Amino acid sequence: MAEQVRRHTEARMARMIAYTRAGTTPFVYIPLLGWHHLQHPALSVVSATAATAEATWFFRRAWRSGDLRDPLLVWGDLAFCVVLMLAGTRAAFPADRNVITTEFLPFSLVAPAAMGFGLGFAGRAVPGLVALCVSWVAALYPHYTLKLVSDLLGFVLWYGIAVLIGRELRTLAGAAQSAQEATRRAERLLAEQERLHMITRHRELTHREIHDHLLPIVDHVAAGQHVDPGLARQARLGANRARRFIMDPQAAEARAG
Repeated sequence: MAEQVRRHTEARMARMIAYTRAGTTPFVYIPLLGWHHLQHPALSVVSATAATAEATWFFRRAWRSGDLRDPLLVWGDLAFCVVLMLAGTRAAFPADRNVITTEFLPFSLVAPAAMGFGLGFAGRAVPGLVALCVSWVAALYPHYTLKLVSDLLGFVLWYGIAVLIGRELRTLAGAAQSAQEATRRAERLLAEQERLHMITRHRELTHREIHDHLLPIVDHVAAGQHVDPGLARQARLGANRARRFIMDPQAAEARAG
């Protein structure tokens, strides 16, 4: 059960990133709207087509594996985003890259989010973030604006926020797991208490049957007194009652009540 809770949590996070990857794919087609202002329009078509294919692969793999700790999924997506930024932005003239092909940025921001969910706060995530930031700086060269600072900050923030969200979801999963285990322990304790209660009740009924119905007859016979028909009848009834009690104590209790 604990493993099942963990898998479900990881699968939800993988699907969240898969949805985000699919949702940001249309951005790579926006540069095509400025077709006549592109230096290499065909490169923009190739970039959009490749991004769609990669997003489809990412979505299927994330959905099927249900675990963003898959190295191929995380690092493969990051590598593609680096190539997309470096090559795809070349479709525009240098002065227009920060305007027309900046739409590659929303698509690429999903990569640090996938790292955040899949890697958490890990040292091996640093090279990935550096690669994304350096690639975007190189992609916009030589025309930079103040927007570049917010772009680079976006890579870091998406990674950090994904790490925190992933940590919260895993913490909730752990709490749910602990609650389930506590519930199972309580159920076992309740069942044990019920069993002990039934044993105690059975002993009480046995004591009452012997004390109230069988011992008076035995005492009467032991005293050497005459056994009249009424006492004999009571003895037979007592014997039958004892047999029924041995066979089904609960039924005997119900009749006694």
